[in-house]
Amino acid sequence: MSFDQIGILGLLAAMMVGFATVRRFEIVALAGLALGGLLGLVPAADLFAGFASPSVITVIEILLIVDVLKRSVVLDALAERLGGALSSERGVILGLCAVAAIMSSVMNNIGALALVLPLAISLAERYGIAPERMLMPLSFATLLGGLCSVIGTPANLLGAAAIESALGDSFGFFEIALVGLPLTLAGLAYLWVVLPRQALGSPAEPDATPDSRNFLTEIELTAFSPLVGGTREAAAVRFGVTIHNVVRRDAFLFGRDKPLEAGDIVIVEGERAAITALSGHDEQPLDLVEAVVMPESIYIGSAVDDLVAFAQAGVSIIELGITPRRVEGRLANVKLSVGDIIVMRGDKARIAQECAESGLLQLAPARRDPAQPTYFPLIAFGMGIAASAFAGIDPAVAFGLVVVVLALTGHLSLRQGFEGLNWSILIMLGAMIPLGQAVAGTRAAEALATTMTGFIPEMNTVGLTAIMLAFSVLLTPFVNNPTTVLVLAPIAVALSGQYGLPATPALVAVIVGASLDFLTPFGHHNNTLVMGIAGYRFGDYARLGWPLVLICSLIAIFLIPALF
Repeated sequence: MSFDQIGILGLLAAMMVGFATVRRFEIVALAGLALGGLLGLVPAADLFAGFASPSVITVIEILLIVDVLKRSVVLDALAERLGGALSSERGVILGLCAVAAIMSSVMNNIGALALVLPLAISLAERYGIAPERMLMPLSFATLLGGLCSVIGTPANLLGAAAIESALGDSFGFFEIALVGLPLTLAGLAYLWVVLPRQALGSPAEPDATPDSRNFLTEIELTAFSPLVGGTREAAAVRFGVTIHNVVRRDAFLFGRDKPLEAGDIVIVEGERAAITALSGHDEQPLDLVEAVVMPESIYIGSAVDDLVAFAQAGVSIIELGITPRRVEGRLANVKLSVGDIIVMRGDKARIAQECAESGLLQLAPARRDPAQPTYFPLIAFGMGIAASAFAGIDPAVAFGLVVVVLALTGHLSLRQGFEGLNWSILIMLGAMIPLGQAVAGTRAAEALATTMTGFIPEMNTVGLTAIMLAFSVLLTPFVNNPTTVLVLAPIAVALSGQYGLPATPALVAVIVGASLDFLTPFGHHNNTLVMGIAGYRFGDYARLGWPLVLICSLIAIFLIPALF
């Protein structure tokens, strides 16, 4: 191998480690791009070409359109009909999963989950369904549904571009659905089998829904508090809560065996019922507003104390629903991550406004828009899909026209829309595309393929499909699906050439494997989001997800070579 070939493969390997260990993946991507430019691996003229890529432009357009659809109440009516038409818990969950999968097929799957999430929470509260029974299947359904069109996920767009480059011919808008639709149906069938069969009774009271999530809050102890006189360990045994820190007379109290006193401020974590009993707060659940931190939120990595806009609006942060982590300092010092739940008290209109402007998704009480449903954005979006799928118009052009129409008709504010974009994903995509092209430009993929064929001299299409699918499935939990496609696509093309096989099956296997991300909570933002809301543990994903990965992989290994 040449210096450039070793350099680009080594740089990408180092970046894979960075993606798996560093929370700000866009910083890893930008650092890798800068280093690639300094080493001469990426030509200077191509350093920023990724940001003008049609794939990135299309993702921006889809995100802007989804932002408009979020404000529509069309889906609220659909949720009401869904809840009224189905008579079992399993039926409601599968019906919602089917809706999410359909929406995910024609928009970014993060956007699809954001649209369905408030409806899911509303239905869970209405029918007394525990959120943990509903939200992980919902996340999985959006990932599967995203395999039904080229815009279902950014990875599909990148994979379609790789196929078009390899074949010199266009890849159809719904062509990936030849394998994606059977996988989605198989996934829904699997969920139908494993979900509980339980008839729905009368709608539940607002506070009757089981809630296993842990919340973090601060409590100032009074003389009558049941915690006074006990230790931290005693509180854990008696009330099932964890006291992370104690503040006494403006100083932290060290030592877990020291008795608690009246006037102490305890930073405590536990289930909501226990927190409410210990705090003595008289707020009812309907008096509080919950919002989840979305991937595009401006507050990711910020401490609670940095939510200045909410404080200026007279909004108080009461509790945090957080994923398991070390808690240092007070509630105001806790840094927010994707999927964290912020529980607030204040003027609901101001809370809704601040949530919309800062990338927080309001969950409860469910957002309600008193206006009549607006169908025009949905119709315009449908026309964009039809133009791209059946009229042969490039997706970037078709959805660009939709954005222009929505802006001209007043349905889309470009300023607010651009403020709310998931810039982390967009920056990562723009930075990784030149690096992926450098793998092909330096012929590093061909060199790596030559090395691999030395160990396996002969291969058929089914075998290569299985290998590339396995590589993709194993890599995507530790990075993200666009990066998985960008790294593996050149290798798939090179291996296909070395074995004299068509490249399309191997590339489709890479695209499919990148979306079979059901094993961890951190491989995809959708899994991270529902983890924070439903209080899942790390192992819960593998327990529900590994049979689904196995089923989808076996189906894909035999379908892809037959269809492509």
